[in-house]
Amino acid sequence: MITIAILIGAAVIGASEWKKTKYIEEEYSSVPVPQGDDVKGNDINLIDLMKNIGNNQIVIPEDFNPDFWIDCQDKQKLRVVSDGSGVVKFRLHLPNYTLSREVPKMRHYVSAMREWKTNHGYTPTREAVELQITYTVTENEEESTQVLVVPEEISLKFSDDIDKSGANRLYEALVMSKNPRHNEALYSIQSILPQQAKIKALEVVISHEYDGINNEIVSRILKTPITVEEVETENIMFSSDLLSFYEIDEDNNVEEYELTYDGE
Repeated sequence: MITIAILIGAAVIGASEWKKTKYIEEEYSSVPVPQGDDVKGNDINLIDLMKNIGNNQIVIPEDFNPDFWIDCQDKQKLRVVSDGSGVVKFRLHLPNYTLSREVPKMRHYVSAMREWKTNHGYTPTREAVELQITYTVTENEEESTQVLVVPEEISLKFSDDIDKSGANRLYEALVMSKNPRHNEALYSIQSILPQQAKIKALEVVISHEYDGINNEIVSRILKTPITVEEVETENIMFSSDLLSFYEIDEDNNVEEYELTYDGE
């Protein structure tokens, strides 16, 4: 049976709050991705990029501390992903926006990402809202942490006229036990997780994906802070894919970081 440890105490959002929300499908800005000399040699090397952190060549908006990546649930977090194919994803991980009326709502995050995109000047090749699940599984008495982005065919079942992705509605149905689709949402994710999986984190993620950019453009984008309702983004993490992460040690060396979760 799936255990959802982070869902206790989530409050129900009123229907009026839902109707006011505007999502990612709104019109994008018209600033083009640069072409020509600016993107020559567009191989993305996150390790080389990270080596510039701290020497004033690349300015990271907030603290880079992967040890608190999973446990930090009160602020949005940014992750940079590149799998070597020339595609770079900037993924903004949202905290639980259903807890009260005082915390930022989905529309605030979308507005912040739109402003961020305008400020740094690069239009994504693709924008998406996704639900990411972090869970643990135990095999041969050893526990491992896994990360899964819920496939579109699952999340789209929960889409409506306001949330075209369905990721928000699926998330809300999971974290709010009084939601009329709560059980349906549980069954949906149960179908894509291992039988004994224990969910450690559910996060709505706003993803901006780019083709044909290089390390210099990635660094320019990272120099532009993301602020949501006066709360700045923290905990930037670099990864080569969903499961391979990198951090900087005390000697400014780049080393692989193993994603773990110690809390319950």
